[in-house]
Amino acid sequence: MRRGISASTVQRSRKTDGRDPVVGVRLPPSLIKKIDKRAKKLGLFRSEAIRLLLESGLAAEARILGTPEHLSIPQS
Repeated sequence: MRRGISASTVQRSRKTDGRDPVVGVRLPPSLIKKIDKRAKKLGLFRSEAIRLLLESGLAAEARILGTPEHLSIPQS
């Protein structure tokens, strides 16, 4: 007999409205665990936590460099 997807495995996802492009990135398992831990603590999904962390990091970099966020200098 074919089994359906249980409610515990279904996750809601962010509504796709076509405005934000999808960006794929490879992350080491250790970093994914840290992101998932932070997401759980904040009550967010992984993608929401990643967006929040990226925005926070860019804002912090701009404050440190004293430049607007869109003019941040990439670190080599």
